[in-house]
Amino acid sequence: MTNEEAIKILEKMKARIVPLSPLLEGKSKDEEAIDIAIEALEKQIPKPPKMGYAFPEKIRAVMTFRGDNERAEAKTDCCPACGRPLGTSKFVQSQTGMRFGDPYCKRCGQAIDLGVIADDK
Repeated sequence: MTNEEAIKILEKMKARIVPLSPLLEGKSKDEEAIDIAIEALEKQIPKPPKMGYAFPEKIRAVMTFRGDNERAEAKTDCCPACGRPLGTSKFVQSQTGMRFGDPYCKRCGQAIDLGVIADDK
């Protein structure tokens, strides 16, 4: 069974539970458990990185203030789930601890589709 198939089964189970939710206050424990399981399975499915800034906004502001506009506006491959820069440049590797080829984001655990990174470079 694939993660995608497991997610579909869990969503069907959740659909059977949700009609009972209005009788309860908030989510039922079963519904919450299914949501957590779906989220965990979705993170195991490799997703392609997205382009984003190599540095957080506050650091970019300091760099711009110091006149280092080129580095402040540098873009790199980032995690599609949490936006953390991936280790595709040596500087980002030194700042984040990520190494090129790490199959998961070290912040949130999202699986990364490394084939997309390799094809773009």
